[in-house]
Amino acid sequence: MSSLRKRARVYLAIAVTLLLGFIVPPTVSLKHFRGLLSQSLSRSLDREVSVQDVHLRLLPLPGFTFRQLRISDDEEFGGEPILQTQEEDGRSSIATLRLTSLWRGRLEIASVSLTQASLNLVRAPDGHWNLERLINRAAEVPSAPTSKKKPEARSRFPYIELKESRINFKFGPEKKPFALSESEFALWLAAENRWNVRLKAVPLRTDGSISDTGVINLSGSFDRAAQFAQTPFHLQVSWERSEIAAIARIVRGNDPGWRGAVDLSGELKGTPADFTSHLITNITELRRYDIARNSSFDVRISCDQRFTSDGKLGDESNRLGFNCKVPLNPGAITAEGSVHLVPDSPEFSARIFASEVPVNTLLQAAVHAKSTLPSDLSGDGVIDGNWSINHTAATPVVWQGAIRATGSVLRAGVLGPALAFPPSVILNFEPPAVQSATRSVIKRPLPSQIGIAHAIVKPFTLDLGGEVHVSASFDAQGYRMNVSGPVDWQRLLQVARTIGLRPPPNDLQGSGVIDAQYFGEWQHFAPTRVSGQAQIKSALLSLRGFSEPLNVSAGTLKFDGPNFQAEKIDGAFPQSGLAFLGSFSGTRQCEQHIICNLTFSIQANELDANALLAVLNGQSNGITLPFFNSGHRFDAKWLLEAPASGTVSTQHLIIRDLAMKNVSAQLLLNPGKLIVRHWTGDVFEGKHEGDWTFDFSGSRPAMTGSGSVRHARMGLVRAAFDDQAGSGILDLDYRVGMAGNSLDELASSATGTGLFSWHNGTIETLSPDADVPVPVRFGNWSGHFTIDKKNISLQNSKMDSSSGAQVVTGDITFSRQWNLKFMQTDGIGALDKSGIENPVVLNRPSGLPEARR
Repeated sequence: MSSLRKRARVYLAIAVTLLLGFIVPPTVSLKHFRGLLSQSLSRSLDREVSVQDVHLRLLPLPGFTFRQLRISDDEEFGGEPILQTQEEDGRSSIATLRLTSLWRGRLEIASVSLTQASLNLVRAPDGHWNLERLINRAAEVPSAPTSKKKPEARSRFPYIELKESRINFKFGPEKKPFALSESEFALWLAAENRWNVRLKAVPLRTDGSISDTGVINLSGSFDRAAQFAQTPFHLQVSWERSEIAAIARIVRGNDPGWRGAVDLSGELKGTPADFTSHLITNITELRRYDIARNSSFDVRISCDQRFTSDGKLGDESNRLGFNCKVPLNPGAITAEGSVHLVPDSPEFSARIFASEVPVNTLLQAAVHAKSTLPSDLSGDGVIDGNWSINHTAATPVVWQGAIRATGSVLRAGVLGPALAFPPSVILNFEPPAVQSATRSVIKRPLPSQIGIAHAIVKPFTLDLGGEVHVSASFDAQGYRMNVSGPVDWQRLLQVARTIGLRPPPNDLQGSGVIDAQYFGEWQHFAPTRVSGQAQIKSALLSLRGFSEPLNVSAGTLKFDGPNFQAEKIDGAFPQSGLAFLGSFSGTRQCEQHIICNLTFSIQANELDANALLAVLNGQSNGITLPFFNSGHRFDAKWLLEAPASGTVSTQHLIIRDLAMKNVSAQLLLNPGKLIVRHWTGDVFEGKHEGDWTFDFSGSRPAMTGSGSVRHARMGLVRAAFDDQAGSGILDLDYRVGMAGNSLDELASSATGTGLFSWHNGTIETLSPDADVPVPVRFGNWSGHFTIDKKNISLQNSKMDSSSGAQVVTGDITFSRQWNLKFMQTDGIGALDKSGIENPVVLNRPSGLPEARR
C-alpha cells in the first residue's frame, strides 16, 4: 500500500472520529457503564460511591461526563458524604480516558475534573481525620505515576482536580462555620511513591459576610506509607493579601478591633506524627480600628515549630515546640517553649527574652494600639530581661524572671519638658505564692487577681513637681499603678495626657498632694480607671467666660473612675471680691458634656450681684445680666448647658438696692434653664419664699416666678427705693412673668397677679398748700393686684381706717407714680388733697377727685 493511500486512510479515520464526536456522544447514555463505574470506584475507595447522568464524549479527548458524584463517609465521621458534586446551570464533571488504554482494550482513566464539589473534612473525637483512610487506601493500591508514558499492568494514577469547589470542616458532629471557597485543588502521583498536591482557596465564614480574607495557597507532596501517621510530607503554604480583622473573624467569629495587612508564608516537613514548620508573618500598618497616625507600624515574626505525637494522633499525645523571634532593630524579642495539648486545659511552658529592645519601638506600638496616646510620643532607653511562663494541669500558671529598663525617657508635645525615669526600672515576675507579701504595694487589687501569677514593678520615684513614689503590678487580667506624693498640678496633667488619660482641658496651676491608683483590664483595651484623692494646697484655674481665674486655697478632691467629689473647696475671685466655700460631685462619663450629674453645695458670706457680673464679664453697675444684653458675648454659657443641681446659701445677698439676709435656694440647671426652688431669705425684716425659672433657651430670655413675702416692714421697703417714708407690715403673694434682653424689655413685658395685705400702715402724702408730709393712717389695706404695661393695678382693694372703710382703685406705675381713688362703700367720696391726719369722706356728688403722688 502506497504511503499516499495510508495517509488518506488516516485522514478519513480522523474525519470520521470528529464527526462521531459531534453526533454520537449526546445521544449515548452509558447506564450500564454507570453501574460498573460506581462499583469500580467503591472497590477502589472502600466506601459507597454513586454517580448520575453518565454520557460518552469523544472530543477533545475520549471520556465521559457525569453529574452528582457522591462518595459516602464512614459512619464514625457522620452521615454526610465525604465528597459530592452539585453541578448547576447544565454543567458536568468530566473524566478523560487514556488513548493508549483503548488500543489495548482496557479502560484507564487519565484525569477526573470535578465541578462545584463539596469536600467535608471531619475530625473524630479520637483525633483522627476521615482523609486518613483514603490516603491509606491509596497507598495500598498499586498505581503507576500519573505522567508515565508507557502502559503497564498497573493502572496509572489519574490526575484529579476540583474546580469552583468548597472545603468544609467538621469536628465531630459539629460543622464549623469557617470553610474554604472558590477552591482549586489538584492531586496526582508524581513518582512511584509520591503524590503531589496543589490548593488555592479563599477562606470564609458561613455565618456572616467577610471581605479581605485573602488567598490561601498550598503546594507540596506526600509519600506512600503503611500508616497515615508515618506518611512523609513536604508542603509550602502561604496566606496572601488578607486583613487582620478578616482573619480574626474567620478564626474567632468576631472582630477584636485590630487592623493591618497580613502576609503569611511557611514550610511544613515531616510526618503527621513528627513534623517541623517554619512560618514567617509580616504585618504592615498594624493599628487599632479607631486610630489613624501619620506613621505606620510594621511587625515581622518568624517561628520554627516542631510537632510530635506518639502516632495515635490523640490530643493527650500531641506536643508542639516553638521558637519565635521578632526583630526590633537593634534588639529583638524571642520566645521559646512547648505546648502539650491536653483536653480542656493545655499545658505549656514558655520563656520570653528581651535583648536591647528600644523603648521607642514599644512606645510606637502603644501609639498604634491606644487611641488616647499622643501621636508624637517617643522615648529613649532599652529593655533587657526574660520572662518564663509555666502551667500544668495540676498547678496554676507560674511566672518567673525579671525585665530591666535602663535610661528611659519620655517625650511628647503635651508633656512639655521630657520625663526622665530613674537609671534603672525593674519589673519582677512572681508566682502566686508570694501574692500576699506584695499585695500592699497596690491599694486597689481586683478580686479576680488575688492568688494568681503577677509582675511587680520595683517602686521608684519621679519628679512631678515633687518626689512622687510610683509602684505598679500587672497579671493576665489587668494592671494597677499607685502614685503618691507632692505634685505640681500642671506637670501632673501633662504626664496624665502623655500616658493616655484624658483630664478635662484646663490651665490648672498650683500644687498639692496626690494619692491615686490607676487600674484597668487588658481585654478589649478597656479605658484606664483612676481612683484616689488629691489634697489641694493651692490651685489657680482659668475658666472660659470668667474675667479672672478661680483661686482655690484649700480643699480635697476625691475620684473613682469617671466619678468625682470635691469637698470644702475654699475658692475666691479676688479682684471681683467674690468668695465661697463649696462641695461638688458628678461624673465625667457623659455623652454631650464635659461633666454631668453635677450636684453642689455653695456657701458664701456675701453674694453681690455686681461682683458676680464682674466675674462673668458682665456689667457691674446694675442688675443687667450678660445674657440679657444682646450686644455682649456671654462665653460662660457652658454653665447652663450641663445638667446640675444643688443648693446655694449666703448671709448677705445684694442685688442693686435690694439686700437680703440668710438666703438659701435650691438650683436646678437644665440645658438653657435655671430653676430656683425654695428661695428663702430675710428681706425688709420679713421672710421671702418663692420659686423662679430663668429660661435662656429662646431668642429672648424669659423669667417666671411665684412666691410670698411675710411681715416685711414697709418703712424699709420704701427707703430702699428712695421713696418717702411709710410704715406698717406688708404680706404679699405674687406670680409674675417677663421676657427680654434688657431691663426695659423685661419691664415692658412684665405681667402678673397677686394679693397684698398692709397692716397698721401710714402713707406720707403732701397737700397742695403744705411742704411737710401729711400721714394717712389705716389699720389694714388689702386686695388683689395685676401687673401689665409697667403698671400695678388695684381692683377694689379695701382700706380700713379710723374714718371708716374705703375702696381703693387705680394704678401705681413702675416709676412709682400713684393714681388712686379712695371711695366709701356708698360710692361717694374722695381723699381730700388739703392734707389731713386721717382720711375724711366728703360728700361731693359732682365727682370723685383723685389722689396723685
